[in-house]
Amino acid sequence: MRALALLRAGLACLLLAPLLFVAWFSSPSWSAAIAPGTPEPIAAVMVGWGAAAPFLGLLLLIAGGVLNVLAIGAGVRRLERVASGAETGVLAGAAPRIRILDAQGHEIGGSGDEGPVRAPADRRIVGGMLAAGLIALAALGLGVLLAGIPQQLAPGIPLSEIYARWGGVGSSGFIVGVVLWAVLAVVLALLVAVAGLRTGPALDRLLPARRLAVLAAVLGSVIVVASGAPAFVVAQELGDVLGLGGATTTAAGWAFGQLGIALSATAILIAVPRWRRDRPRPRGDAATV
Repeated sequence: MRALALLRAGLACLLLAPLLFVAWFSSPSWSAAIAPGTPEPIAAVMVGWGAAAPFLGLLLLIAGGVLNVLAIGAGVRRLERVASGAETGVLAGAAPRIRILDAQGHEIGGSGDEGPVRAPADRRIVGGMLAAGLIALAALGLGVLLAGIPQQLAPGIPLSEIYARWGGVGSSGFIVGVVLWAVLAVVLALLVAVAGLRTGPALDRLLPARRLAVLAAVLGSVIVVASGAPAFVVAQELGDVLGLGGATTTAAGWAFGQLGIALSATAILIAVPRWRRDRPRPRGDAATV
């Protein structure tokens, strides 16, 4: 593995580690904090993941540091080989080779051909699929906020009766917050759809399908994070109405929050590491364009 690939992998580990600490912070530390409507196996998963996440984060920090050290070592060895070849005259007779890279840093025309080029139609299809995915994420969030969290806070009580018990200004403010959050989610989904539908040479280079997927994953994570405000309101105020004390963490709200963390991790894994192996290059000096 080359120095750049090692550096990218190490950077990905270092960026993923804080997400695991966020997962630890957002998970319950003991079963007493979990809503009474949560099945015991799911409650055990929630507590277990909260306990394991910080240790996994520490492992990623260590792995990132090790990979970066290996990347530096590989880069130094590469420079030593180049310097040694220059001193012995090995590079003197080697014809220079021009490397042309695309917008994602991949080499084009390594063997004289230009390789496959992503058509603008692919971006339109990918943009539409990603926008539909964000709409589905918003629909899932609506179900979690309006039904999942209240029903797990008050198991066995019909949803209409739960809202009737809550009532007043608190429930009205919660509904307004949910509506504003839903509008934000739709706007972000439309942003991804428009970015995918618009085509042009400059935009195709600036925002190819891979970067569009990264953008959608980041915006999906933003949607989940923004849902935290109404989720906190319904958990705390409805928990007080029902007399639950501190047992207001629901499996539905927790899982939706972890989904947002997973989307952030997906964006990092798509953007930072290089998953495609470059084709073998002929020996000799190379100039990168």
